[in-house]
Amino acid sequence: MADTDATRWQKAARCADVVDHGTGPALRTYFTVLWPLGCLALIGVGYLASSLLFNDPTSTTALDAVFGLMLAAVGTLVGGHVYTNKRLAPLVRPERASAILWLDKPEKKAIERQILLKAPPVPEHLHVARAAAAQSRLSLARMLVTFPAMVMLGIGQLIIARPPVTWLFAVWIPVLAMLVGTIAYGVWQYRRAGRFLEETRPVEGNAPGPAA
Repeated sequence: MADTDATRWQKAARCADVVDHGTGPALRTYFTVLWPLGCLALIGVGYLASSLLFNDPTSTTALDAVFGLMLAAVGTLVGGHVYTNKRLAPLVRPERASAILWLDKPEKKAIERQILLKAPPVPEHLHVARAAAAQSRLSLARMLVTFPAMVMLGIGQLIIARPPVTWLFAVWIPVLAMLVGTIAYGVWQYRRAGRFLEETRPVEGNAPGPAA
């Protein structure tokens, strides 16, 4: 037997105590300090390792740079995963199943529209929407810290492409455009969810809202 509207919202309310305790500043630190410094270090190490270890007279500076770029991409994947689990995830607590897991499709869509500021918040469902926004920001942050690795891999492929290997350009340019568009849309969603949490923060609440 299908759950009634009241039953679904009651189940959602059990997961509605999730709070974002500041993934915004942590994510900003990652992209302004940790990730740039890490990439520069790994690109330099990869460049030197390629030029010294392989020591191929036919090797070019571009190929050595690509080796460094590939190393930085791997470091971004590993480092982003570690940073998410060790730094970002502990800021979204308590750990719960998705707050909108029990809702039907129209109800989920309505909550998502509220989080993206496309629709006004519904007061009786605000606690569920805020928990869903906090969980959404963590999922988006996980994507944002790892997707740049795919962009670097694509750039590396374009650098080493030589005519007549033009099919690499035909493949990777659209892929790169899609990846960059996905990252840009993820940033927009993340910031929108942050604004939603700021604008709906209870005046008397003791749970801090995140920075956008």
